Amino acid sequence: MFSKILIANRGEIAVRIIRACKEMGVATVAVYSEADRNALHVALADQSYCIGGPEASESYLNEQQIISAAVLAGAQAIHPGYGFLSENAHFARLCQKNGLAFIGPDPEHMEKLSDKAALKELIQTTGLTPIPGTKALTGVEEAKTAAQKIGYPVMLKACAGGGGRGIRLIRTEEELEQAWYQATSEALSAFGDGSVYLEKYVSPARHVELQMLAEDQAPEDIYDVIRVKEFEVKPMTVQEAILQMNLLDHQFFFFRNNEEDDRYSVVYKRQNGGYGLIISK
Repeated sequence: MFSKILIANRGEIAVRIIRACKEMGVATVAVYSEADRNALHVALADQSYCIGGPEASESYLNEQQIISAAVLAGAQAIHPGYGFLSENAHFARLCQKNGLAFIGPDPEHMEKLSDKAALKELIQTTGLTPIPGTKALTGVEEAKTAAQKIGYPVMLKACAGGGGRGIRLIRTEEELEQAWYQATSEALSAFGDGSVYLEKYVSPARHVELQMLAEDQAPEDIYDVIRVKEFEVKPMTVQEAILQMNLLDHQFFFFRNNEEDDRYSVVYKRQNGGYGLIISK
């Protein structure tokens, strides 16, 4: 257990981490840009340091300033939250070099997973078929050629992206050039990396995630921590699945349609109220 950590983020993300640390008796250090001097996360933390100007590139993406603040404050670890430097392998290595624990994946795994365009190639080696798309693109003209080959509509997406940043929906070639400059600029500002790739736009679609958590002393085989392919999915009715989801206070719940059917279904809570149902084919 750490006695003091620095949160390399801002806003609600930092506030949630600080509140969790307070419950655990862990001291916290906030960092902030000149524009966030009076922000809530600054007031809640035990210590706080200004790390640069109002632009993210001057502050929340400024690796050296964050490391310096952590060392000066006597923090033992850095929690990146999400976005900013949370998937930056270089920053994780810089933490290690300065004797600070990085609360997140190790740099080697991040290098494999953080570049979304490269990750699609890695997925293909497993025998799975990802959504048709490209590698990182060099410019607008290459993007236009690729989009014609894939077929409109397409999505322009940040290679280092996350949280919906650096993404643009493009329905026609006329929209592509403006979308290119918007997406690359936003990606560079948010992640320090302006590279983008194209992907076929799929609609209707639903985003499904499986969160995986393991401590650094976990066995080498991640499936010894969470056996994704072997978790028990019980047969039940939709009504029973909704009841279980609410009892567990989950946002979604997997279940089987019946004893003889190997297909999985999932019920989920809609943002505007009510429930949704997805039945696998």
